[in-house]
Amino acid sequence: MCVILVSAGIQSIVSPGRPPRRSGLQSDTPLKVGLNVPVVRITGQKFGREVRSLQVEPSGIRNVIRFRFRTAFCANAREVPYIQSSVQRRSENAEPRLTAGNSGGGFSEAPHWQRWLLAQAFVFVGKYSMKIRKAVITAAGDLHARLPLQSIVDRRGEIRTALRLTLDEIVSSGIDDIAIVIRPGQQDPYIKAAGPHAARLTFFEQTNPRGYGDAILRTSGFIGQESFLHLVSDHLYLSRSDQHCAQQLIDVATRHGCSVSAIQATRENEIVHFGTVGGTPVAQESHLYEVSSVIEKPTPTIAEQKLIVAGQRAGYYLCMFGMHVLTPSVFSILQQLLDAAPPEQGIDLSSSLNRLAQTQRYLAFAVNGTRYNISEKYGLLIAQLAFSLSGVDRDQILTELVHLLSTR
Repeated sequence: MCVILVSAGIQSIVSPGRPPRRSGLQSDTPLKVGLNVPVVRITGQKFGREVRSLQVEPSGIRNVIRFRFRTAFCANAREVPYIQSSVQRRSENAEPRLTAGNSGGGFSEAPHWQRWLLAQAFVFVGKYSMKIRKAVITAAGDLHARLPLQSIVDRRGEIRTALRLTLDEIVSSGIDDIAIVIRPGQQDPYIKAAGPHAARLTFFEQTNPRGYGDAILRTSGFIGQESFLHLVSDHLYLSRSDQHCAQQLIDVATRHGCSVSAIQATRENEIVHFGTVGGTPVAQESHLYEVSSVIEKPTPTIAEQKLIVAGQRAGYYLCMFGMHVLTPSVFSILQQLLDAAPPEQGIDLSSSLNRLAQTQRYLAFAVNGTRYNISEKYGLLIAQLAFSLSGVDRDQILTELVHLLSTR
């Protein structure tokens, strides 16, 4: 299916003399294009009054887009040879791949400033080439299977199951097709717990389970060649902004056109419960990190050696939030790990994400919100207090807490 590449009126001003650390454009960058591409111009100023710009426009040839570069000196403008990029489909169901070149030679021979401006254009390409339409929830773990069926009072004072709250999070982000991986025989209670969202669900029973990564892999046929949202079933999420946590994450992923994991700064005494990432802050971006490594439940010693990220408070590390936007390439990595593992051994997601970080761009984003792990001791109680204290029953809960403390 073709999608619109860019939208009319979008414009990016490139800072003078500050090209990006890396362009993000390679010969095998996945890209979908549409035929009705409106004109968009991206402009940057590099030397004095010299202005160099890139104009994206349709070429009139199917699946081919023209990038026209211009250099303007006051009123005197000249057009330089444009770079033409085309998309070739390897098969009907495969992701298209970008191939690039110019009239004078290969793309790598193009002047640096052309490649620089073209990289800025691909910020918008990513936004319109990645559309998140499907989600996956994993709920088949030994300790997690019944957690989504537990009841909690939401911010509005209404009783909901934990599963219903998770589904509300997903559906509010514009997703209607949702897969849930469950233990055999649990479909009926999950349908009941889903409430009005039951019709959106597709169930996958994880027979002969081989771990968390295997659970996600079971949904590969449902997802196909699309990027998708993934949430775990033993976390509840509370946003501190008008946007749900999932929507914040999806916005970042579609803007950058790559896999992005939500993260939360976590004290070192708690990191043994979470996958933890190492990396570097992304320049000129807030709360966004380029991931270089992922380690599942590291000890504080290992975290101190391998996972310190610049800008974090001492004793804090960037741990998984239980929420990811993943490209379909993660399935091939999961399958490779599963094939290589002994038959009695399971696979986790963190190992696949660590390999993903070595092969393609992979980001981590600190969402404006908090995750609550309801599988921990008192986890459901703490989550309930957090929801109630940020909702319509705040005064009532505070009164009851004061009463409990005064009568102890």
